[in-house]
Amino acid sequence: MEALSGSIRSRITGRGQKLSGNHFFFLSPKLFALKGALTQQEAERIKQVEKMALPTKIFAQSGEMTLNLTKSRLTGRVVMTGIDPVSNEYVRYAASFEGQREQGPKTKR
Repeated sequence: MEALSGSIRSRITGRGQKLSGNHFFFLSPKLFALKGALTQQEAERIKQVEKMALPTKIFAQSGEMTLNLTKSRLTGRVVMTGIDPVSNEYVRYAASFEGQREQGPKTKR
């Protein structure tokens, strides 16, 4: 973990193993692969695959989270990497977020 003025960064690696509980979901492009020649019903086939295909749970093998803090604002980024068991390839998940602190109305006691 690294901490610099207003910023915190945490990195973790599993060295080829899954990280405990950290995961994301991924819809493998291999599920959409066509076996054979293209047909006139290609658009219908893709729609059918989208309805039937389920995302695969990918366990993270490495990850990083960065938080940037100011007086009233928080921003951050999460990145995780894992292996897709369907295509047996590395995949990467990345997300960013932000929040703002707000003071609600003061109540009388």
